[in-house]
Amino acid sequence: MIAQLKKCRALLSPRTRWRWAALIPLAVAAAAMEALGAAAVFFLIKVLSDPTQATAYPLVSSLIAMLPWHSSETVVPSLTFLVAVFYLFKNSLLACVTYAQRKVVSDSQAALARRMLQGYLALPYAAHLRRNSAELVRNMTDSVHKTFHNVLLPALGVVTELLVVIGIIIVLMATAPWVTLIAVGVLFSAMAALLKLTRYRIARWGAQEQGLRKDTLQSLHQSMGGLKEIKVMGRERFFYARFSRLQQALADVTCFYETLAYIPPLLVEMIFVFGMVVVILSITARGGPGENAIPLLGLCAYGGFRVMPAVNRVLRHLNHIRFGTAAIDQLYRDLKLFDDNPGGGLGPSGEKGTRFADRIVLERVRYTYEGSATPALREIDLTIRCGESVGIVGPTGSGKSTLINVILGLLRPSSGRLTVDGRDAFDNLRLWQRKIGFVPQEIYLTDDSLRRNIAFGLEDEEIDERQVKAAIRLAQLEDLVALLPLGLDTVIGERGIRLSGGERQRVAIARALYHEPELLVFDEATSALDNQTERAVSRAIDALQGNKTLILIAHRLSTVRKCGRLIFLCAGRVAGSGTFEQLLQTNREFRELVASYDPADAAATEIPPGRM
Repeated sequence: MIAQLKKCRALLSPRTRWRWAALIPLAVAAAAMEALGAAAVFFLIKVLSDPTQATAYPLVSSLIAMLPWHSSETVVPSLTFLVAVFYLFKNSLLACVTYAQRKVVSDSQAALARRMLQGYLALPYAAHLRRNSAELVRNMTDSVHKTFHNVLLPALGVVTELLVVIGIIIVLMATAPWVTLIAVGVLFSAMAALLKLTRYRIARWGAQEQGLRKDTLQSLHQSMGGLKEIKVMGRERFFYARFSRLQQALADVTCFYETLAYIPPLLVEMIFVFGMVVVILSITARGGPGENAIPLLGLCAYGGFRVMPAVNRVLRHLNHIRFGTAAIDQLYRDLKLFDDNPGGGLGPSGEKGTRFADRIVLERVRYTYEGSATPALREIDLTIRCGESVGIVGPTGSGKSTLINVILGLLRPSSGRLTVDGRDAFDNLRLWQRKIGFVPQEIYLTDDSLRRNIAFGLEDEEIDERQVKAAIRLAQLEDLVALLPLGLDTVIGERGIRLSGGERQRVAIARALYHEPELLVFDEATSALDNQTERAVSRAIDALQGNKTLILIAHRLSTVRKCGRLIFLCAGRVAGSGTFEQLLQTNREFRELVASYDPADAAATEIPPGRM
């Protein structure tokens, strides 16, 4: 438990730690109120059996004398009224303490969730290649929730309840020391035995539940993400069955844990009842209840009924902490990962710095993916001049996308350098990325308005209408906007499902153009389109030549044929460079690549006779 609390401390910011520390005095005050409540009930029971006891304590006599109706005949009603007022004050204080605890927990949970998302967003792109998004979503939701509701809040509850138990035990010790000592010894021995028996099993169930939560989220993502293919192929039963198995396994683990967590309170209750029987029998064996027997029995009953729930809560809290161990461990590992990979912060500032004016240079760039023995890029030497349009072509697996990711700053070269106008791009990566517009092969569109999808990631008040309209014009989207019922305010559906493939592609181009980049990068931007739509999108791209520096990866050679220069990659190396016609004349591997495409595309390239 101590090790888990130390990890929890690392998850909290310094300010949040102070707020949690401030809860301890409140817990002490709450425990003191509970102990005083037990003493007040005990005293009231004594006065009920012997009213003269009320005058034996000057403080009580003074309080009763302050009441307007006090007299010797109203001692018992007056004392009852004072006890009721004290309980009203006590419970009001406990309600305030509970609110303070819940407020700190809620704020801390929100802060940790923000911290986790910030850390994941700031991690290098390469780190995300090794993780599943379902795992990250689970960490930011379920694991963060468990950190506070299964570990920190229960830990605070353990402290509070133990203080309450100690306070009541002190009151009981002052009246019946031997009975109290025996009861405490038996009770805490039983607690220790129960915790030892359930310790490892609950921790194991907690780890299983963590894994099942991730698998369940992953199953949901796959079921909803591949809905079209699932329906066409008739695979609904498979995805339903897999999700059902995971849900049932999760339900079983939860059932086992909650059942086991419920057993200790039952055993504690049995111990308490047997203890009361023993006390009553011992009093009876001594000749029946004496003068102090009834107050003693009343105090033992009250103390037992107050201690028993507190002990049960302590056991439940300790089990919660063990169940949440796996969640704490995962968040702690990820926070260490954030510290080791500080990344680039939460995004670019508004400052673009100096313009890209000369050239992008890759000097002997090599990149190897983690876990791979074969480099994806090998000694790449490449220069791209400002204003140039460059197409990057090559067979599948030749390193095209890896090269683009290096230029975008998403992957840091394993060796070599990427420089922009003579400066290392990774020295101020955010400044370099502010100059880039990127159109990926797989376009991500949100279930929001067209305007917000173009001005992606900006609040409404930050959106520049002039830039939106300019991006629409350059991406040739005016006709689409005119046809939409609400124009730019039309919601386009999740992943842009209400748009055609070509329209989605042009929305992505408009998004890339919105912040007026100096370099535009297209990664297989037309590979999934039919020929007619591909030509329409290509016209939009061609219109940008001369105004922007363009880098295009294309599966269809007709898309890059008009580029000023082609870079031909093969097995992670630059195997050729030049215009389309030059490569066709001089590079045998390029000619083989052209011939391997579909007949229509190959015919469009007009391979000279005899060149194969």
